[in-house]
Amino acid sequence: MVSPIRISHKSTQEIPSLTVLTDPLLDRIIQVDFDALDDALEDDLMEPDSVWQESFIERCINLTTFEEFTFCSHTHLFAYSTLDDTSIAIILLIASIISLILTTLIIVKLIQMLLEGKLAIVLKEWLDKKFPSPFRWATNYLIMLLSCFLVMIIQSSNVIQSALTPLVGMGVVPLERLFPLILGSGIGASFTGILTAFSADPGQLKDTLQMAFCQTIYNLFGMLIFFPIPFIRQIPIQSAMIIGQKTAKYRWLALVYILVVFFLIPTYLLAISFLPKPFMIAAIILTLIFWSSVFFINYLQSNYRKQLPKCIRDWEFLPKWLHSCKPYDEFLTKRFSKRNQNETGRLTTVEKLIRLTIQTQV
Repeated sequence: MVSPIRISHKSTQEIPSLTVLTDPLLDRIIQVDFDALDDALEDDLMEPDSVWQESFIERCINLTTFEEFTFCSHTHLFAYSTLDDTSIAIILLIASIISLILTTLIIVKLIQMLLEGKLAIVLKEWLDKKFPSPFRWATNYLIMLLSCFLVMIIQSSNVIQSALTPLVGMGVVPLERLFPLILGSGIGASFTGILTAFSADPGQLKDTLQMAFCQTIYNLFGMLIFFPIPFIRQIPIQSAMIIGQKTAKYRWLALVYILVVFFLIPTYLLAISFLPKPFMIAAIILTLIFWSSVFFINYLQSNYRKQLPKCIRDWEFLPKWLHSCKPYDEFLTKRFSKRNQNETGRLTTVEKLIRLTIQTQV
């Protein structure tokens, strides 16, 4: 919702971009004095201890005397506000996040409503179709391409993924078909990032485009690694099925998965990146060896169990909390079962009171 901060725009030429569409709305929400901001940033680079002015927002009020200006052409929401810049920035940030979440939820709900009933049957029939025998391999690539274009139109890959995920649970969309849809939505979101980069400051267009192309190349290489070869394609699909089965049995595992994949693993990689280079390489190699050994032993246990020595036919030689989710599930069940029992007891008491009240009235 807030236009990007410009480091310096005095020597750059304006490039027509998406700002032609967004600037009218932004001007109604907030107007920033970019000239004063540029001067302050330049002064800060020259003199780090320099003091900035009170506000970089175009206002119709004096923040010192709180007197309104007689003639003021600014009509945005905060033109007459006495809040400081930090408070206004926090308000806009919260409003942006809330509007983004609400918009995403509304779009997802609408798509899910549209995909119910007969349309779900039509979608299932359409996704089940394949090209004739010589070109059957191109079916998934066509689905990926359509998903890419759809995300470029909707401007959100999360909407597509959130709308299609329940359809997998309903059996409308097979998991094998969802995989190219997810990959296509990721690539489409990358191209959306390229379009968004054109709305940046002209002086920073080169850097923003480089970042957008990095994301695009990253997603393209991910697709080229995991999708074209059928054997490798089964790795994420089978992993998703295993995690889904475990999560269906232990619901709390979904939260653990999010914490591990999106927080603990990035934190670990960031931490070892600060180590000296030899130690960092050693940590990476040891990590790869450890997890490769675990996955390899699991593969042997699943397919060649009888040929393995008895000691490694399963993980029973390890403590139970290292190879099973059951101890954690029992702990969590005991932890929260009392609360559930209390709630059940309260509901029962309420029901008794309601029945007693009805009998009294009768």
